[in-house]
Amino acid sequence: MLYYTKTVRQTLKELDTSEGGLSITDAEERFRTYGPNSIKVTGEPLWRKLVEPFANVFMLVLFIAAGISLFHGAILDASIIGVIMAVSAIIYYVQRFSTERILRSLQKHDAQNVDVYRDGKLIELDSMYLVPGDVIVLNEGEKIPADARLIRTSSLRVDE
Repeated sequence: MLYYTKTVRQTLKELDTSEGGLSITDAEERFRTYGPNSIKVTGEPLWRKLVEPFANVFMLVLFIAAGISLFHGAILDASIIGVIMAVSAIIYYVQRFSTERILRSLQKHDAQNVDVYRDGKLIELDSMYLVPGDVIVLNEGEKIPADARLIRTSSLRVDE
């Protein structure tokens, strides 16, 4: 589904839509199929969050190296390896916390109304009701409410 690599015509065909947008019936059916256009942050059990940074080959190799170092009495080497493992885990936890915080803030976004074509007419609706195949119209200063493929632009600039 790399729509940015496809032509506009190919994209519209694959999404079974047109530049005039979806019919109201199609949009309702797709809403029932795909659900609301919202970000879902799923929580994981605490034990999984704690174990996750250690559940990879790199950490396994470090753990084995630390064990071998302890077996040979090289406590300093084992300590250094342990510190490396701890720093790696801390970096992972910080990145994960940051990502979850951003996703939660996106999830709590204010309701955004967006102009969308339905049955060939431009209407305004809450971005939560956007579905795959909708053709949206963005104006200056508006946030992009969903993943989208550009059909036409005029002096487009994006500030991420």
